[in-house]
Amino acid sequence: MADTRLGGKIHGYALALGSNRPLSARRTPARLIEEAVALIGGHMRVLAVSPVIMTAPLGPSQRRFANGAMLVESALPPPALLALLQSIETRLGRRR
Repeated sequence: MADTRLGGKIHGYALALGSNRPLSARRTPARLIEEAVALIGGHMRVLAVSPVIMTAPLGPSQRRFANGAMLVESALPPPALLALLQSIETRLGRRR
């Protein structure tokens, strides 16, 4: 599918989203997933978003996980998409 505005190809991506670290009482893992979806949607076309599913941890962790996924379209090639997503992670408080 061609993007006539940019003269380049539109790529389809499936993105997995997850968090188990609340940043505050109001910024729970599920809320962080919702914030990520909104931020990502500001940069590309969102085709579909799954519900956020809460799951119990495996192993020694005591925090529940929030997980979701989304389908998007973007003119960004994979390396540029990765850089954008990592900047969004940083903005949302991800520590590596």
